[in-house]
Amino acid sequence: MTKSSLAYFVLVRGFLQFGILASVIYVLLNVLMDGPSLSTVRWGIVIAFPVFGLLWGLLMWWLEQRKRPKDE
Repeated sequence: MTKSSLAYFVLVRGFLQFGILASVIYVLLNVLMDGPSLSTVRWGIVIAFPVFGLLWGLLMWWLEQRKRPKDE
């Protein structure tokens, strides 16, 4: 696999599909439970989800590469 496919996987699967989606769900749940005010949202957590999404994407990439045979 190439570096561009690594970057694509980490950005799409980690950042967008995990990090941003988790942030949106977190904000929506906070708004639904606490009312329409966004002041109750913990913004540090909203920022942390995409960062951890990048780390999750890298970990999943690494685990997937370990499972693959070396001749591919």
